[in-house]
Amino acid sequence: MNAAKQAYVGIAVFELGKVAGDGEYYREDFYLVYAVDDAAARRAVETLAREHEYAVGPGEDRSYIRLAHVVDVARALQNPTEDAVDLYSRHFASLETYSEFEMMLGGRDPLAT
Repeated sequence: MNAAKQAYVGIAVFELGKVAGDGEYYREDFYLVYAVDDAAARRAVETLAREHEYAVGPGEDRSYIRLAHVVDVARALQNPTEDAVDLYSRHFASLETYSEFEMMLGGRDPLAT
């Protein structure tokens, strides 16, 4: 018997940088995948995330994108077939700490010089 696929949300963090350049910064991507169980969903998220990686190239563009972590993969809170749904909920202990890295809450912009 085939199990029905469920919607999962995955979060991946990437390191972006330049070799001998301006340093590194990080990007957080959210993925929506459909899978039969938690393990299959995690594999699907990691596969998608790895498609966004690229190694340091030759020549002047010495930039790279590297998957740092698949942070979480969880079943979607609601079925994403409606016009508006609540997909994912994340918990943290300190708004102050969250605000330090979240640019929309006053955190440092890694691209600003």
